[in-house]
Formats: sequence, C-alpha cells, structure tokens
Amino acid sequence: MSDSANPIEFKPSLSPMTVLNQSSVMYKTRERILDTMFGSLNEKYPGPKILVLDKVTTSVLTDAISSHELYQQSLILIENIELDRKPFPECDVVYFISSNSLDKMLEDFTNPLPGSASSASASASASASSSSTTPEVNEAPKFMYRAAHVFIASGMTNDHIATIKSHTNFSSHCLTLCEASLDFAIEEPFVAHFGEERYIPEVVKRGTGISVFLQRFRCQLTSLLIALDVDPSIRFQSGFDRTVTFANQLKVNIANAKQMLGWKPSEKATLFVVDRMSDILTPLAIDFTYEGLVMDFFERGKKKSDNSLENERLLDLSKGCSQQSSSSSYASSSSSSSSSSSSADDADQLLLNEHDPIWIKYRHFFMAEALESITKEFNIWQGRDEFAAVKAKEAGQKIDDPTSYIHVLPEFTRGKKKFNQHLHLLDILMGEQKKREFREASSFQQEMLLSLSSHTSTDITKTRMKLVQYLSKTTLRPIDKVRLCAVYMMLCNKVDEATKLELSQAADFTADEKEVLNSLISLGFIPSAEKSDMKSRFPQRVRMVEREKEDDLYENDIFRPLISDIILDYFDRKNQDGDFPVVSGTEELSGTSFQSRDRGSGWASGRSKGRGRATGASRPPLIIFVIGGVTASEARAAEEFRREDPDASPVYIVGSEFLTPFTFIEHLKKK
Repeated sequence: MSDSANPIEFKPSLSPMTVLNQSSVMYKTRERILDTMFGSLNEKYPGPKILVLDKVTTSVLTDAISSHELYQQSLILIENIELDRKPFPECDVVYFISSNSLDKMLEDFTNPLPGSASSASASASASASSSSTTPEVNEAPKFMYRAAHVFIASGMTNDHIATIKSHTNFSSHCLTLCEASLDFAIEEPFVAHFGEERYIPEVVKRGTGISVFLQRFRCQLTSLLIALDVDPSIRFQSGFDRTVTFANQLKVNIANAKQMLGWKPSEKATLFVVDRMSDILTPLAIDFTYEGLVMDFFERGKKKSDNSLENERLLDLSKGCSQQSSSSSYASSSSSSSSSSSSADDADQLLLNEHDPIWIKYRHFFMAEALESITKEFNIWQGRDEFAAVKAKEAGQKIDDPTSYIHVLPEFTRGKKKFNQHLHLLDILMGEQKKREFREASSFQQEMLLSLSSHTSTDITKTRMKLVQYLSKTTLRPIDKVRLCAVYMMLCNKVDEATKLELSQAADFTADEKEVLNSLISLGFIPSAEKSDMKSRFPQRVRMVEREKEDDLYENDIFRPLISDIILDYFDRKNQDGDFPVVSGTEELSGTSFQSRDRGSGWASGRSKGRGRATGASRPPLIIFVIGGVTASEARAAEEFRREDPDASPVYIVGSEFLTPFTFIEHLKKK
C-alpha cells in the first residue's frame, strides 16, 4: 500500500487542509463554510461578528475548520449557546445551530437589555404619577446583539420558520435565515458520521425510539447529500425492513429539500442503505492497521469541554495503553514499555487529526508496513539537501550560511518531532501487542472469522478447547475475550447453556460481559436453537462469498468487511438488484461502456488476480450509508480502493456513528 509519490511536507503553506481532494466531504464542507456561509455573509454584511454554536455544529466545525481559520472570517468571539454569554448590543451575531437550539436563540431577543428603550418606558410609567412631564425615550430597545444571521444545520421546516417569524423582536433583527445543510461529523476526508451512540442500544432493547432515530438520520443524510451536491439513485439492503422504509422515506426527504431550498443537484450518485446488523462481525474483528490498533488500545479523543473548539484527539505518549472509560483524551494509565521520558510536556502529546500529514498518509497501513514505511520516509526526509545546514549544526559543524539555517529550522524541528512521535507510538503499540498476546489472539479470531465468512466447516470441539485456553490467559484483555467468545458462538449451529457457562467461567466474565453475549443471542446472531445455520443468520454475506467462489476470485486469506464487497461489485458492474433493489423513481442513469483492467493491489495481501472492471471514473460517485455505524476497517476498504484507482469516482462511507471495538461492545450491554 505504498504512497511514495506524495512525499510528506511540514510547510505551513502545504497543510493537508490546503491540498484536499476536491471531491471529498472535507473539502466540500470547508468550501460551504468558508465561501458559501462566511464569504457571502461578510461580502453583504462587513464588520466584526460573534459566532454562536451548539453541540451539533461545534462538532461540524472542529472537524473541518481550525480556530485560526474561523477567526479570519471577521469573527471576534466564538461562543456556546448553552452557556451564559456577555451582551454585545453593537455587534452582529452569526448563529450556526441545530433546530434543537432555536428556543435558546430566541431567548437572546426576548427581553431588552437594562437601560434600553423598553426598560426606560417601564421607568417612565412608574414615575408618571409624580411628574407632570413624561420622559422621552428616543432609542430603540437593545438586545444581546445588534442583528442576527441564522444558519440552521439541517432539517429546517415551515414550522421552524413560522416560529421565528412569530417572535416579533427576533424577526425584526434577523437579517439572514437559511439552512446550512451541515449536520454531520467528518472522520476522514471521505468518511462522515452522525455521532449518534444511542441507536444500537435502542435496537438491543427493542425500544420504541428507533423510528425517531431513523427520522433524524434521514434529515442528516439529506444534509450530507446537499453538501456533496448529488442526486442519488437509492438502493436498499434486502431482508431488512428498516432499510426498505428508510430508503423510501429518504426519497421524500430529498424531494422536499429540492422544493423548499430550491436545491438543484449538479450530478448523479448511487446510494446504498445498509443495516449494521447485516455485518455484525466487522465491529468485533481486530483490525491490524495503524488506525485500527490506535482505536483498539486507546480511547477515542474527546473535547476538553463542550465549548472547546479544538478536537482533542490526543495521545499521551509518556503513558501506556490501558483503557480508561472516563478519559478525556487518548491518555491512559499504565506505564509504557518503551517510554523514554517521564515528563508529560508537549513532546509527549500527539494530536491525531487531518492536520497531521503522517497520520493521514499511513493510518490505513498494516502495522508492520506502517513502521517500515514511516522509518524509511523519516530517513529520506531529514536527509534532504535543504536541511544540510541544520544537520551540520546538530553535528557541531560550522555553518557557512546562517540565513538558510534559520529559514528551514522551524520546519525541520516540527517535522522531526512529529516523525519521532509516530515512531514512539508505533513502538508502544507493538509492545502492547506482545505483552497482551494480542497477535496470537487476533490470529485465532481471524481463523474463526474466515470459517464463518466463507461458510466453511470447522471442528467446533477442537476450536472450543483452543478458545478455553485463550480465555484462561490473564494477559488477554476482557474485551478481547468477549470478541473471541462472540465469534466462536456465531460459528456454532447451537449454543446451549452448558457451553455458555463453560466459556464464561474460563473467561471470568462480569455480568456486563455476559450481557453482550446475551444481546447477540437475542438479536439472532448466536443460535440458541438447532438448525439455525449461518445461511439463515448471515444470508447476504454467505451469498456474496459463494458468488465470489463461483468466479474463482475469492481471496480466502483475511476477513473482509461486507462494504469491501459492495464497493468492488459496484465498480465491477455486478448485478446487485437481488441484494440491493433500487427505490422506484431513483433508477441510475445508464453508464458508459465496460472496459477490462486489472484490480491491482488487493485488500488482503497486496496482490490479487486480475478481473474485468468498468473504469472507475465511468461510474457515478458511490455513497454507502450504514444504519448503526461504520468502523475503521470499513473506512480502510474505501481508502484501499481509492489508492488502487485514484481516477475512480469517489466512494463515501457514512454511518450513524463511528464505531470502535469499545463503543460497539458497550452498545450491546442492556442498560
């Protein structure tokens, strides 16, 4: 998975944000915020402004725009609508909020500020009886801000507009009101999600709120389609009532958006609506990529506070990888086997985001390849001629041209620090794998996953005996024991109480960990009755694998997410009408001619058999939305295809949330 054609740079003028693919969600979101929103607004209404955000829109901005860039948009202050704020009656305000915050916004213009016209009028009435003259009030009432410019994240309805218009004070001060169509978080340039962590728990409980979540997802997905400016042909996954209903109602949402907003999409696309329950294996699988292991060993970063604008996905490299459920960053508690410093200064703080060129380039590489490639690129990078003066100074030699040294020193210092941080992190991850016997456990899980995904027979008794040995290991983390047990139980045609008890005792499971397995049983993934074979529990995965076998193209050397097959089948123009019927009225336009080509590097081993494929660029852009969330390995499936065929139409991966192994297993615990 080499990408040597794009050398890493640390020059401020070459920030990854400035060289984004123009088809990416990240680029289109930035364009919408910087040009369509603030650019047009400042052109029509110049002057300083206050920006007010809520929780939803803060997430949107932090993923796409830096604080520095925002303050360049004539902003003097950025505030949270939920917090107490100081009045600025002589300054305009820009509200970028979700529809849930409308009432809070209207409160800013409900009561005039003390000393303004209305307050003076009240004082005048009180003193009228004791004075023969009535005081004059010449100025208009003042409120929190002078004028308001409102951008609703998504889902603005006629009822919302009527509510705003009915508020006399606010409507008289509102100069701008429009829908921003930006109601999603960006995980990677081509990966977005809606941040909804309550959906899967609601499914597990069979709660009544599922339809409410689905309605919300349709609004958010519509906002994403508007941001991408595409009109999709909609396909839904067969065999799932939720996907059928969702897809048909999404068609209505899109039609309403065109009518209400005057939206005229510039191009066609194809959208697949997938249910997470069709591929429950992928969130349980161990992903041995750089990003996969960071997600596995560290808690995902969280913001320092609700009103912080910086996305603090921070790794404390002076500490180890032990999981902390209440961590406010990627920091952890145990000591690292390779930590070279006990101080927690900024050299030990690694922020993984879209401004880090090393992370962007290598996050989807397998661990061994990432370590080798980053080490090699570091040596090439610091050996550049432009850094000769810096290297000479480090070696204690005399510098002939101090000017060149001063000019390149900041870039060299910044780049060297970043390379060393990543190599240190990789060293930590490698050490943790060894200490936790993670590699052996993952290899065992891989064997079981392949048996399950390819529908091959396996010796259940021998596998169970091997599993019990792994579950008895004290070095293995509880989460890994749960994953191994879950995959094994899915392999069986029946799981009786005796088997559950044996495995639970070997693993020394807590009540919560037992509840995960019970949830998978209640959802039908672990069979509790005889003759509940894999075809009935994983019908689509088995069909896709069998079709690949018939074509003699299936690579049975590593577990692949279902999304990987969907992408390849789409660009290979395989007939997907059986597994993914088209919503009536959204049929795809006829494509261009089929051309034969090689697939190039493969998902699994880096090599693959050639296959006929339509040129990627001849297909409409592909959007895959997973109800229930997407994972790092599924994001990698799209990235793998993109690297293989950079000229292909874009592939967007979208989910109701971005799942990590920890969050997924937490979701399966009935609360």
